[in-house]
Amino acid sequence: MISVIVPVYNVELYLQECIDSILTQSYTDIELLLIDDGSKDSSYDICKKYESKDERIKVYKKANGGVSSARNLGIEKAQGEWITFIDSDDYLLNNNYLLDLAEATYKYNTDYIITTGCIKFGYEKKVFNDSAGKVEPQIILKNIIGLNNIYLSPWGRLYRTSIIKKYNVRFLKGLHYAEDCYFNIEYIRYISSASVVENKGYYYRENTTSITHNYRPYTHHIDFLEHLFNFYNEYKQKYDIKQIDDYFIGFHLIGNSLSIIQDLYHNQYGYQEKKYAIRRLKEIIRQTGGVYKKYLVNYKVYIKIKIIQLPFWISNSIYKIL
Repeated sequence: MISVIVPVYNVELYLQECIDSILTQSYTDIELLLIDDGSKDSSYDICKKYESKDERIKVYKKANGGVSSARNLGIEKAQGEWITFIDSDDYLLNNNYLLDLAEATYKYNTDYIITTGCIKFGYEKKVFNDSAGKVEPQIILKNIIGLNNIYLSPWGRLYRTSIIKKYNVRFLKGLHYAEDCYFNIEYIRYISSASVVENKGYYYRENTTSITHNYRPYTHHIDFLEHLFNFYNEYKQKYDIKQIDDYFIGFHLIGNSLSIIQDLYHNQYGYQEKKYAIRRLKEIIRQTGGVYKKYLVNYKVYIKIKIIQLPFWISNSIYKIL
């Protein structure tokens, strides 16, 4: 059985389409866990209405705590052998999406099953160029913390429930940015094999009211960088991953550093708090040893990396100021 976990928060406009796309799947051995994270609209009522009509649905309501806490509650309640996540403002495009994932569990006998892509902004987004079949976990890892940001998401894959629960793999609470990146990296720590399935039946909807588009204080950006550096340093040495440096440093470090500076500049924080924030950011930047500067000059970066060359140079000024 597959436990389908759907965190729900103020998505009354999209929720029915999401649920219907799951219930009409040709693979029916599922439990659908709808986790309402303190919605203020009619989302919870919609969930309860569906629960009364289909015994496979279980609805849980909790105080608002963010998408990570909602997914974690779903993990605790999951009874299936496998877990998959679907965002409540997204939906499944074809009826064989779950079937293809389920069949791969028997065909490949692996711990981690990933679809080849999705539909994003109405366009096909391919994230894995190799043909379907088994792949080494470190290949997946390189994509997660490398240039392929679709791999950050928890949807479009199956996780073995026993591994998640045995090693207490959970989403980081209180962090509203890249929490799914940590979850995937931590899960890969405990798997022995992975496989890819040819199915792009997941529709990712760009919802501008979602939490990822809302304001985040400097503390979230600092926490993100500190946690990510811990994973980065460990896995870079373990798997000898070199090509991720320019993306990691250029996008995550520089982008978040600028967001921190902007928040401290535009909001009414006290002197001591600003001093404390700058000190933490300074410690993070020092970990790079200035390595990010040489990658801009010596490495033939991709077009999307070139777009963020300006923050590289801005960051150099920030580094000198700090």
